[in-house]
Amino acid sequence: MLFDVVRELVLTGNSFLRPIGRGEQLRLVRIPITFIQPRLDVVVEGEEVRVVNYYITVRVGTHYETRKIPANEVIHLAWNVLDPSAPWGYGLGDPERGS
Repeated sequence: MLFDVVRELVLTGNSFLRPIGRGEQLRLVRIPITFIQPRLDVVVEGEEVRVVNYYITVRVGTHYETRKIPANEVIHLAWNVLDPSAPWGYGLGDPERGS
């Protein structure tokens, strides 16, 4: 899993994990980057920007649905964040990277 997380960070600037369980039963499950939409619900309080929700697209039967996941249920690793007000990373393979 570590290789997949690092590869996603370098290529896209983002990687997402979901903790399942607690204590010694805790395990991390990688959320494939293709499921995550680059759409966030954020709250801005002074200088602090806090993500409230992430959105994922999942296949349900023969169609796709967008579902909201609370940010406290997701570990978002972001690399090369260009705009702190929109905490989204940009990787080497990202055409919007701006370099």
